[in-house]
Amino acid sequence: MTAVQVQEVLNDLPRNLNDTYERILMKMNEDEREGKVARRALDWLVVALAPLQLSQIVEGLSIDLEQRVLDRDSGPLHGLALLDVLGSLVTYNEMTDIVILSHFSVKVRLKV
Repeated sequence: MTAVQVQEVLNDLPRNLNDTYERILMKMNEDEREGKVARRALDWLVVALAPLQLSQIVEGLSIDLEQRVLDRDSGPLHGLALLDVLGSLVTYNEMTDIVILSHFSVKVRLKV
């Protein structure tokens, strides 16, 4: 990158945490399918009473809510791809396979 490009990026940073989350969520929604899956994953994380493993989230996303059946073909093929879509909204521990929201403010923002 050039100094000019770096300055342009810095000038385009969100003003506050809410704007940061808004930008992440908007980017997530650019791909309708990815956005829908990511939003459901975030819903699981927001309502979870205990930390969830990535494998549990992937299985939860495989539930067909209309038919109320487990449909493994409708869930993500790879959990790591899901983590890419969720980006900095979550933190992943490879040793435990646990995924958590990166900060309490993410949970507050998503409940809005």
